[in-house]
Parts: sequence; structure tokens; C-alpha cells
Amino acid sequence: MKTRRTAIVVACAVTAFVSIVLAGPLTPPGGAVSSTGRTLDEIYTKVTTPDDGRIRITAATTISQPGSYLLTTDLTTNGSPIIIASDNVTIDLNGMTVRSTNTSAYAIGFTTAASNVVIRNGRIIGGGTCLGTSQAVNNVVFEDLTLVGGKLNGIALNSSNARSCTMRRCRVIDTGSTTTATDVNLAITGISVSSAATLIEDCFVSQIIYNGTGTPLLRGISLNTATATGNIISRCTVTSATNVTATGIFIAGLGFYRDNTVEAFSTSYNAPGATNAGGNN
Repeated sequence: MKTRRTAIVVACAVTAFVSIVLAGPLTPPGGAVSSTGRTLDEIYTKVTTPDDGRIRITAATTISQPGSYLLTTDLTTNGSPIIIASDNVTIDLNGMTVRSTNTSAYAIGFTTAASNVVIRNGRIIGGGTCLGTSQAVNNVVFEDLTLVGGKLNGIALNSSNARSCTMRRCRVIDTGSTTTATDVNLAITGISVSSAATLIEDCFVSQIIYNGTGTPLLRGISLNTATATGNIISRCTVTSATNVTATGIFIAGLGFYRDNTVEAFSTSYNAPGATNAGGNN
């Protein structure tokens, strides 16, 4: 019994000694007290913020220099709130809304045959065309956009010399809703493309509307150029052209269409030069 008590006392003494040695002196060093670690600011400045390295757009603008841009506020003008006049531009709309109240303007447009342009992640409302150009653009990408109420088009690439353009996960809604009884024989299309080597995938087009008179040309998605090749329409839904005669998907040139759904159009598909690759409803 005495031996066990002695062992316990020795163990406690050893533990206390080791604790003192490892802990160091308890007396604080002289001088002013200061931190020996990093502040939270020093830690979190290394975390990338949403606008890190990008040029902020805070008002209507013409983009004339390459770069990565971030929209930080909604924009509304009676013209084109954003005009692109440079190659190598990426614009993140950042969930904001770009609106044109001018039914003869592009809400977002181009003044040059720009190459390597990406526009993504926001809402574009109004204008004659929400987003597009008649310039011979090359390798432009429109993705994750909602386009509402363009008088003639949601998206339009009107040059047959444009090449290698992509529309991905775009929602085009209420195209033609600003037409009036004084409009005659208009052509209204949700997504209208005259370029070659175009990919339109996972897009949704709803409500082609015409309030005018005469014999309009109405389409959900249209690839317009008979000589264009390499065009693809894939996994798109086109719906609701009510009380009008309209075509859901039209393809004039070569290419193919697959896994699309067209509903509530008088003609679902008109693709004289294209290949039905299956899965279309």
C-alpha cells in the first residue's frame, strides 16, 4: 500500500515538472503588449472577392478595351446601356438588369466585328433586340441570361459572316410584346442567327407575341442562312406562340437538331437543310 502511494506521488511530481518546463516562464516579457499572430484582415485579404481583378461597370458605357468586367448596378437608358467595341471582353452582369426603353436599339450591342466576347449571368430587357449585332462577330458566347420583351428579337446575330458563336442556358421570354397595332408584317424571333458554326443549347424560348397587322414572320429559334454550315440546336425548349401562325425551330442551312421540345406552335420544325438527329418532340 505504501509502495503504491509513493508511486502516485512520484508520478504527480514528474507531471508537474514536465508541465512547468514545457509551458515556459509564467512571468510576461518586458515592454508593450503586442500581437504575435496575424489579424483577420491579413488572413482574409487572400480570399478572392466577387469583383477581384475585374473592371466595374457602374453606368452606361462603351467597352473599348479588352478585359474582364463586372456590372455592379442595374442600368436603364433610352439607347444601348452597354456597347462592345473591343475584342477579348468578358462581362459578368452579376445578376443585374440591363434595360433599354428604345424599341429601335440593342439593349446590349456591338459596334465592331469583335472576337472572343463572353456575356453571362444577368437580365436584359427591352430594346428592338435585347442582345445582338449585325457585325461579323467571331467566337462570342452568351450564357446564363434572361432576355425579356425585345420587340423583334431576344438574341440576334444578323451577319452571315459571323462564326463560331454559342448561346447556352439562355431564357428568352415575351419577344414581340411591345409591338402595336401600327406595326405591319414584322419578323419576330426569340433567337435569330445568320452565322455559321453556331451552337444553341439548353435554351428556353417562350411567348412569341404579335400585336400588329399584316402577315408577320414569327419563329422561336431561327437559323436563317441557307449557305451556313455546322449549326447545332440541342436540348432547347420552345413554347407558347398563341393565337399566331409561327414556327418553333427553323433551320435554313446545314447542321443538325436533337433532343428539342416544341409546344404550342402551328409548325414545330421546318429544317429543309438540316439533319434530325433524334429525340425531338
